[in-house]
Amino acid sequence: MTYMKRSQTIPAQYSAHMVNAEKFVVLCVQYNGDESLREQAMAFIAEGIDWEYFVDISVAQKIAVMVYNVIYKIVPPECIPCFVFDALRNAYLYIVSKTLLKHTETLKLLRLCAQAQVKVVPLKGTILAKRLYGQVHLRDLSSDIDLFIEEKDKLCARDILAREGYVLRLRGNDDYSGYNEFMKAGFGSIDLQWKIVETIDCSRSRLEGFWRAVQKTEEEDITFSVFQTEELLLYLCAHSMSKHCFGQLRHICDIHQLLVVEHAAIDWNRIVAKAKEWNLLTSLYCALSMRQYFFKISVAPEIKKVLKISRFKIMLLKVFTDELVFFRRQSFRRRLVDRFLGFVFFRFVEARSLRDYFFFVFPPREALQSKSYLTMFWRGLGKLTSVFAR
Repeated sequence: MTYMKRSQTIPAQYSAHMVNAEKFVVLCVQYNGDESLREQAMAFIAEGIDWEYFVDISVAQKIAVMVYNVIYKIVPPECIPCFVFDALRNAYLYIVSKTLLKHTETLKLLRLCAQAQVKVVPLKGTILAKRLYGQVHLRDLSSDIDLFIEEKDKLCARDILAREGYVLRLRGNDDYSGYNEFMKAGFGSIDLQWKIVETIDCSRSRLEGFWRAVQKTEEEDITFSVFQTEELLLYLCAHSMSKHCFGQLRHICDIHQLLVVEHAAIDWNRIVAKAKEWNLLTSLYCALSMRQYFFKISVAPEIKKVLKISRFKIMLLKVFTDELVFFRRQSFRRRLVDRFLGFVFFRFVEARSLRDYFFFVFPPREALQSKSYLTMFWRGLGKLTSVFAR
């Protein structure tokens, strides 16, 4: 994949020790017992690592638990400053305690939905963590609980949440965006979703295809639905591209882990066919490319033959989803996505017609949460210029 030919230029404001910190974080998520990774880690330590920055990005990328579990397997304890291990351990203990509460709450809500005959698929969170990593806390802490329902059941699901003390947050045109956000003191938020991709998902075939691919599972005598392997892979790709522009290493780790633990259930010809039908081909391409870069796992030749996107989209992905943008939240390109382009970037990279590109230039008012395009433009431009004013 030509997309993986990335620039190694380092911005002046980032020291070599900070770059080594980023590389060491990547080694931690890559680690599988390979002796060569230990040698690389020791070389980075010998050159010098900005350890405070190392801790910061481990937490920001939501991989602190992964890093905590492997850091002493990669290098001897005496090579790691005490405050680094203490910070990671404190993060680990906090995440474990909060995650167990989240899991208990998730199961309670799934039980209530089952009793009310509301078909629900828990997205990400502790259910995904247990499926991919074997333990509910190993995926780090999710900020919310995402429940995917059919649109016809949204009123019933809202009533369930209201009876449990959750309060609906009004946030513009929720019917267009495809989800409601509920808050409850002590438990964070619940995202009740009836669209796979927020705000811009208008593909009926995509939505119906995901619902056809659910399967029943049980935990603690509670029956609920989950996506099959191929659909889960496409969902993770779509979510990471549409909401985060692949801005968190945790999402790449999820995709990698799914491809490791459930590889036997994957038919790549079917996946690519579904990605084309559901307009998710670029998201799939980007996910596999990012996995190739971070985990050094090449994309199989037979997949490369069928997984093709335009050179223009490859160039766009190189600009907005490379590793420098990944870690450096204050960079110009990252801010351009977060502050201005994020609300239409997914639609743009998945565009296949002039109509889709027209949406990018003149998005409907609902897509901007009832704000005018000019308002969004000037606000975004103002936030970007503030980067240079500092």
